[in-house]
Amino acid sequence: MTVSIADTLTIREVEIVKLICDGLTDKDVALKLCLSTSTVRTHRKSILKKLNITKTVLLVRFAIEQGLIQ
Repeated sequence: MTVSIADTLTIREVEIVKLICDGLTDKDVALKLCLSTSTVRTHRKSILKKLNITKTVLLVRFAIEQGLIQ
């Protein structure tokens, strides 16, 4: 069974994935979305856990495979 980002993540989490894939740091994402860096870190950890992914680079690859980014 294939995991889909849209079926698994919240809208905010998808937004954060896209920004991570754009190369933004947690601090940059926090500034862009008016969140604390801690909140972004929590979202990142939740995203990785939900998708059963251990590294950010694998998250980027997964996002490409899912068509979330090009």
